[in-house]
This record gives sequence, structure tokens and C-alpha cells, in this order.
Amino acid sequence: MFRIIVAAFAILIAVSLFGCGKPAPKAEGQAGQPGQSGIRRPAQAGLWITDPPDGAAVMMRPYMAGTISDTTAQAIWLVVRAVGTSGYWVQPPVPVREGGMWVAQPYIGLPSTAAGVKFEVKAFANPKTELASGTELKSWPEAQWASNMITVARQ
Repeated sequence: MFRIIVAAFAILIAVSLFGCGKPAPKAEGQAGQPGQSGIRRPAQAGLWITDPPDGAAVMMRPYMAGTISDTTAQAIWLVVRAVGTSGYWVQPPVPVREGGMWVAQPYIGLPSTAAGVKFEVKAFANPKTELASGTELKSWPEAQWASNMITVARQ
């Protein structure tokens, strides 16, 4: 029984991390290319959320992945906003890995959040003002790099 639970959990993590085998959506005017570890690397310079795809249904702590072309960026900050609300919630920073890849596990709502509630997520690097995890902002922060926005829905 324990092996079945471990195997199911491993499959769940893999599916969350790699988007169920679906390619990440191409942003307007971009041609994506497969990168390392299944993360698609956009052809244009910038900061990108590449997984999960826009419109995905996610758990409260999904894996999100992306890339940044700025090799000097040290950390990525995700900011999450429930659609129709005024709060923009700063998530814990994640390090930029070799090759500009990053993986985060943001909080998408609370344990009590109903299925179907939509959230917008953006990533930021080199913010103009200091960010702190758990802080509620009144708008998206200003930063040297801001990613594409994705919308996800709670499962």
C-alpha cells in the first residue's frame, strides 16, 4: 500500500511539474523551443512562466516553472491575485538555476478556497522596491523584468 501511495504521489508531482505532457502555450509572437527538463525556452529574451499552461486547473501548491534570459538575476518573485479582488500576494522568492530556469511552488488561495476560483500569476525579477514574502500589494510590483501573466483555477 505504501508503494502505491508513493508512486501515486510521484506521478502527481510529475504531472503538475510538466503540465500533463501538454506543451506550454506560446505567447504572442514567440516560438518556443524545448529546453532542459521539459521546460520550454521562449526564443525572445525576458522572463517567462512556461508551466503550467494558461487556464490550467491547479492544486493549492502547484509547481510553476519558467525561464529568464538575464544571467545576473538571482531570484524570481511570483505574485498571485485572485481575479476580482484587490490584493496582490507576494510569494516566497525562488532562486534562478543554471541556464536561467526556475521552479516555484506558490500558494494559490487558502485550503478553504472553492474549486473553480481563478487566480492571475506573474513572475518578477530585480524588483524596483524590496519585496517580502506574504506581503499584500495594491498592484503588480515594478521590476526590471516582469513575465507573461497566466490565469489558473483551483481544483
